[in-house]
Amino acid sequence: MLNGVALAATGGTYDRWTDFSAASGFVSGLNTLTFNVENTAQRSGNPTGLRVEFTQSSVAAVPEPAVWALMIVGFGFIGGTLRRRQPQRLTFAA
Repeated sequence: MLNGVALAATGGTYDRWTDFSAASGFVSGLNTLTFNVENTAQRSGNPTGLRVEFTQSSVAAVPEPAVWALMIVGFGFIGGTLRRRQPQRLTFAA
């Protein structure tokens, strides 16, 4: 279960390793991944095993609105400074 939502079959018999993946369902912040394993030992020598492998993925950062606002104000400030700048006059010695 991922954040209370079942990701795979909740019942059944598995006589070999069974893969599953969770590509969606994650929320920003803390996520809870729960594994419930029950061994009823219906067969002789039926050990219960659970192997968990985590592959980290990355998500591109998205700037927050405040960051965008600061960037726009900064560009405006630079543009205003360049516009008010007096052109330099060249003088030549005679």
